[in-house]
Amino acid sequence: MIAFYIALPHNKSIILNEDIMHYLSAIEPDERKLLIYKEVSKTAHQDISGQHFHVLVSWNDKTYDTFRKTILIKKYGLRGQSKDGLPRQYGRVTKIRDPLRMAAYTAKGGDPVAQEGYTNEDITKFNEISFIKEEKKTFIEDLMEHLMEERHRFIDPLGEILIKIIILQTIILKYHIDKQDKPLSRPKLEYYTNHYIQCIEPLRNRPDFLEEILIYIIKK
Repeated sequence: MIAFYIALPHNKSIILNEDIMHYLSAIEPDERKLLIYKEVSKTAHQDISGQHFHVLVSWNDKTYDTFRKTILIKKYGLRGQSKDGLPRQYGRVTKIRDPLRMAAYTAKGGDPVAQEGYTNEDITKFNEISFIKEEKKTFIEDLMEHLMEERHRFIDPLGEILIKIIILQTIILKYHIDKQDKPLSRPKLEYYTNHYIQCIEPLRNRPDFLEEILIYIIKK
């Protein structure tokens, strides 16, 4: 199974489904599995109002690589890596540890484009799993979502200082004070800061951003 997302406007759902089915049709009917779901992000893909798709399909690596080169890159013209301050437009889950939870994650948007090889009972179970996971969201997950919503305050892709660490950490401190009933220690503050700038920030792979991240790490 292969799982990936594609940042495309939702009005491209028919052509996307046709392109995926073209590559899926080579698989025996009883072995085909496919989920394509629409989703809207509050923070990512803002150039297309957050619209994107999640896909889970019974391809092998070779089929996905052909689809990536022929459809995602050549036909759709999408970026697989962030470049010149612009975020990536598609990405694959490198390793699926739990197929059931991966299916639940794919279907979490609740707006299906295509389903094949799954029963209505399967879809109901996926939705239940997704709901439970949402209910158990951790503080750091909530914090990272909040930072993505506030990133315009501390990320300046065109400025001399690209990452305004003091503003970032002030937002972290304020959020912690509002949500937690215990003080925020310096090591925890630095952990949240590093987690955001190294794992969450969409432009973290850009060379000049990497330099500023490194400067912050070395100073500490």
